[in-house]
Amino acid sequence: MKSVYTNTLFLFILQIFNYLAPLLLLPFLTRTLPVGEFGAVMVAMSALQLAFVITDYGFGLSATYHIAKNRDDKAFIDDLIARIFTSKLILVCIAVVLLLVVALLPAYAHHTFIFVCGVLAVVAQAYQPLWLFQGLERMKNYTIYMVLTKIIHVCLVLLLVRNHGDGYIVLLSWSCSNLVGMAAALIMVRRLGYALGFSNITDALTELKNSAQFFWSRISVALFTSASSIIVGTSGLQQAALFSAAEQAYKAGQNVTSPISQSLYPYMAKEKNWTLFKKVVFPVGIVILIGSSVVSYLGEFFLGLVFGADYLGAKQVLSIFMLTLVVNFFSVNFGYPACAAIDRPDIANKTVMFGAILHASIIVILFAGSKISALNIALSVLITEIFVLIMRILSVRLNLFKNE
Repeated sequence: MKSVYTNTLFLFILQIFNYLAPLLLLPFLTRTLPVGEFGAVMVAMSALQLAFVITDYGFGLSATYHIAKNRDDKAFIDDLIARIFTSKLILVCIAVVLLLVVALLPAYAHHTFIFVCGVLAVVAQAYQPLWLFQGLERMKNYTIYMVLTKIIHVCLVLLLVRNHGDGYIVLLSWSCSNLVGMAAALIMVRRLGYALGFSNITDALTELKNSAQFFWSRISVALFTSASSIIVGTSGLQQAALFSAAEQAYKAGQNVTSPISQSLYPYMAKEKNWTLFKKVVFPVGIVILIGSSVVSYLGEFFLGLVFGADYLGAKQVLSIFMLTLVVNFFSVNFGYPACAAIDRPDIANKTVMFGAILHASIIVILFAGSKISALNIALSVLITEIFVLIMRILSVRLNLFKNE
């Protein structure tokens, strides 16, 4: 139980920096860059998040689970690191190609270079082994190098972005800071006594096959998270800017609360302590509900304060995202942490896959009716999250009933 509180503490420290970084940068960027260019920057950052989903390939879930179960077996962990590192060579190539494909879409034709500047970040993000630190419950190490990454990124942007047309510097800074973070992370892995190497291609392909279900789960989630900004951007960069402005509050809320699920996941996989689960999840959920209600009520004030008068049109989108934040918090914790406790992580995977099918269906209908907008995409995300939450609660309760 102590490890949960310790790891949660370090993750909260990290999330404070995750929260402070956009708090410092977003007001600066929205007042320095034109609305359209800011929209392109935010779409590019979302594309990088999607690229990370591809290069992570669900290892953040599958490898975390296996390491938590075998944390005393150094040979097993060394072999797992080698297989994952080799498989990521393939995944990085795929992610870079897809990033460049997005950059060449007509909606972003005038801002292609912004996307290109994020290519190095794809590589750097791929080789930061969060899954190792999380599985070992050594989140202090992860916190140190990620905080370093955030500080470097913020400093570079504030120092170098000065005029219209400097949007590419945001992505270039992100690439540089993540390269430093990657180097720090790999040094920490070596200091923990684990080997850095590569396996043969056969073992790497086997690892990809074994983690495929987790990958499809993460891709499914990405369809109604990271991909949303890209979809909104096809209707115009101004809509993308409004959507991204409101989404930042949603992401900030997720950053603040994600340490809970990240710490509970390996702990529940091993200890299956439902009493602790209830004591943590439900009180925090109530706090999130209250906080989201306040932000929603004062929506125009927050949007004007953080982003400026040009972004007041995002108020309705912000209100929807605040409701989605509450739903998402319970959904995430009834996902992998709860499902690991009943030895059924496949339930968490399958529920988001069904959610992705629902979300994709809504998007197709919106496209067919020429109804793609920031507001409608935000509503589709909310509907999808509610659907996933209901399926997860019912599935967990059913499996607990069977075990009794």
